Amino acid sequence: FAVSQHVAEAIIHAQAAVQQGQQGYPDALVQHAQEALKHAEMAQQDSKSPHLDEGIKDLREAITEAKNGYTNEAVEEAEEAIRHLSAIQ
Repeated sequence: FAVSQHVAEAIIHAQAAVQQGQQGYPDALVQHAQEALKHAEMAQQDSKSPHLDEGIKDLREAITEAKNGYTNEAVEEAEEAIRHLSAIQ
């Protein structure tokens, strides 16, 4: 149960990151992606999954891209993270 709850929270925050990025708010994208990453990492402590690993990698990339000013790329990474995390549920 804890895993699915953390994954669900990660997806919610990753979706918010995508929305913020699409609206042109890279700082807000970073905040939501970091929150999503935190939940994904908590889920990873309880369960091993290649989709979880990929989702975490994508969220880290999204954060890096947004911090470097590449908002569109960050949105794409966050969307990819959502696809991987959604495959877990």
